[in-house]
Amino acid sequence: MSSCKILAREMLHLPIDVFIEDADLDLYRARRVADSRARQISEDPMLLAWYDHRSGEFSPRVE
Repeated sequence: MSSCKILAREMLHLPIDVFIEDADLDLYRARRVADSRARQISEDPMLLAWYDHRSGEFSPRVE
């Protein structure tokens, strides 16, 4: 079984940061905000990567 590489900012091409100041933020709302921001750049974004600073969770898991 292989393990995931930890995603580093340097691996991303033209990263876009989205900061949301909301203690009750959930994944659904965060995704809506990210999707909206992505559509400002492309009408049909194919892939969004995300990183939750509080939990350390991220996606996609890079193999």
